Amino acid sequence: MRVLRQVLGKFPSGSRSRVRNFVANPTLGTERSDIHENVLGPGAVVPWHLHAAEEVILVLEGKGECLTEQGAEPYRAGDVLLLPARVKHSLRNTGEAPLRQICFFPDDPRTERLEPEQEGQTVETYNAADTFEAEGTSRAVLPAVR
Repeated sequence: MRVLRQVLGKFPSGSRSRVRNFVANPTLGTERSDIHENVLGPGAVVPWHLHAAEEVILVLEGKGECLTEQGAEPYRAGDVLLLPARVKHSLRNTGEAPLRQICFFPDDPRTERLEPEQEGQTVETYNAADTFEAEGTSRAVLPAVR
């Protein structure tokens, strides 16, 4: 067993930016599953994309909108989004506070990006593997920041 401590809690450094914080994946010791924290600042958008594996999104804070080819679906803290494999989708923060969600994939998501990032938007990516000591003590080197 491995405990990855204090890996959540990264927030975008500015508006129109977002964070992808990888917190569990095969590099960190899972067999196949992939989990990341996705935090969108007000107005930030995750461009159109799809995954080879199904995605389950647990919404922790904020409110947003998920676009699919079937239309737009609003969501908020406490909701769970179930996206079947290969469903084209885009996510956006529709609120005035950060939208924080945990994204679960039972297997390698093999994400296919269908459009580039929006102009002027930044993406801050954290790979949890980079924040742990090499000997695997599972102690976070970088503190959670809010």
